[in-house]
Amino acid sequence: MFDKIERIIKLLKPKYYDGLTYLVVTIGASLLSKPILANILNSILVAFNPRYIPVELNLVGPVWDTIIALILIAGALSWNTKNRLIDLKHHPETQPAYLSINNLNVESFEELCQNIYPLLNDNEYIFKTVGPNSGFMTTEALRTDFTMWNRYKLETIVPNNSKIKALLVANPTLIPSKILDLTRKLVIHIDAFEEHCQNPDFDYSQHRFPVEFKNIVEKTCYNSAISSKIFVKRKKWLNKKLKKVRITEWQIIGSCLFTPITSGDMDIVLLLPTEKNSLRESIQDIKFDFKLKFKISLHETAFAQNEIEGFEFFLSKNNFKLIGNG
Repeated sequence: MFDKIERIIKLLKPKYYDGLTYLVVTIGASLLSKPILANILNSILVAFNPRYIPVELNLVGPVWDTIIALILIAGALSWNTKNRLIDLKHHPETQPAYLSINNLNVESFEELCQNIYPLLNDNEYIFKTVGPNSGFMTTEALRTDFTMWNRYKLETIVPNNSKIKALLVANPTLIPSKILDLTRKLVIHIDAFEEHCQNPDFDYSQHRFPVEFKNIVEKTCYNSAISSKIFVKRKKWLNKKLKKVRITEWQIIGSCLFTPITSGDMDIVLLLPTEKNSLRESIQDIKFDFKLKFKISLHETAFAQNEIEGFEFFLSKNNFKLIGNG
């Protein structure tokens, strides 16, 4: 019962950044408390001067003042609650990464990498999902229907590549000298791939994507992200909450390890001390509170103690992960 009341209170509590809600609620509360304050003031003044004539502090009358105050408070909290529910249920529409890059000029190589990483990640996901060799790690035959691949490489990969090239060209002094050669190879690959898209007979196999460049971007983003204030704050908050429900071990994976500011969610892997169902409600409450506090979604993949091999195997598939309670 108390948990349900607590959840309702969290839902109705005005957002810390919503000044309008605070203003309207404060006005309403002032109207409600005005008769009480007036009575206290009149009692004090009468005690000092028996001839004092008590005054009433009303706008349109005591009854209507109370009604107006209740309407203001109820309206403000209802409006705020509606917005909170929208926030909780809202899932941003997916769009190509290049559309989120508006400013080409950055201040550091770390920032440059954090702008490039989503573009590379977007391209890699498309290539692995619908690309010509997307099934090469499985027993399935190589893909022969290139309809989706031809569509996405024109609509997404080429614009993403153009944005990567534009970022590199706009910030040449930020690129370390030791990776200048990789950068040149990447630019040539981008140009060759675009030429191939416009002219399918053009063979760009001699100008493959330099995987080493992606590795450098990932490592740079990772090192910068895990020490950032916003990431550390989220990690500490989660560690405190998960410790209360006695999670054996939990690790962080996904894009939040590279771009915590722009990442729309946070992915964690849990090793539970008991069976999954026993902690399901507690974990849902933590996810709910996380969304309210940080305005991004929290996604969990949970394993029980008898699934520890699955837990370790799942983590082994992620090159980058960070122990949350370590």
